Amino acid sequence: MDMNMTLNMFGTPQEMAKAKAQGFPMTMNMVNNVDCTIATGQKAADESFPTQFNYNNLTTSVTVNGKEVQHVTNPLAKQKIYGKYDKAGTLSLDSISGKTLDDQSKAMLMNMLQQLVSKVKFPQKPIKVGETFDQVVPVSLPVNQMQMQINMKMTYKLTKIEGDQAFFDIVEAGLFQAPDIGKEHMNMTGNLSGSGSMIFGINENYPLSYKTGMQMTYNIRRNQKQIVMKALAKINVAQQTQVTMAD
Repeated sequence: MDMNMTLNMFGTPQEMAKAKAQGFPMTMNMVNNVDCTIATGQKAADESFPTQFNYNNLTTSVTVNGKEVQHVTNPLAKQKIYGKYDKAGTLSLDSISGKTLDDQSKAMLMNMLQQLVSKVKFPQKPIKVGETFDQVVPVSLPVNQMQMQINMKMTYKLTKIEGDQAFFDIVEAGLFQAPDIGKEHMNMTGNLSGSGSMIFGINENYPLSYKTGMQMTYNIRRNQKQIVMKALAKINVAQQTQVTMAD
C-alpha cells in the first residue's frame, strides 16, 4: 500500500503561525510492504484444512515533508503462523514459529490476517458477464489517536471470463462523519472514492490479483477555536496471491 497525503491548516493568524512552526502545510508519504505467502494442506475428515502464513517481509516507512521519520520492520517478518480453516470457512490460529499464542496475540494477528485473506462475498445466484453486485466493507481510519470505522461500498462488475479466471471492475465509495472526536470536540466529515480491478481464480475460489486506487478527503474543525484542517490522500493498493499446497 502506498499513501500520499497533503495536510493544511486554516484559522486565526496566531493559530496559523503555530501551524507553520509545526510544519504545515504538510505532505506525508506512507509505504507499507507486505510479502506473505499462504499455503494450505490436505482436508481432514471433518473438512477442515491446515493453513500456513509465511511473512517474508513486513515493513512500514513514513516520510514527512521529504524527510523519513519512521522505518519499521514488523516483528512478524520472517515468521510463520499456523492455523486452520473449519468446514464453515472460519480461520483459527494455533501458533507462530513454534510458540503457542496467548489470547491477546491471537486477537491481534486475527485482525491482521482477516484483512489479508478476506474474500469477496459473491451473491448466492450465478452472475453473468456485465452484471454487478455490491459488498459493504468496513475500513479503519486512524484519526487523532483513535480508529474511526467507515463503511465502504464496493461494486463489482464481471467483465469477462477466460479459462478458469474471472475479471472484475471495481468501484468504491464511502462517506463518513464524526461530530465529536476526542477531548477537543472536533467535528470531522469526509469521503472515500476509487476504482480498480480484480482477477478471481475460479478453481482456487480466491482473488489472485487485486488493484485499486482511492482518493480520500476530509475536514476536521475544532469547534471552540474554529480551526480547520483539510486533508487529501491518494491511496494505491496492489495484491498478488499464489495458492500452493503446504509441505
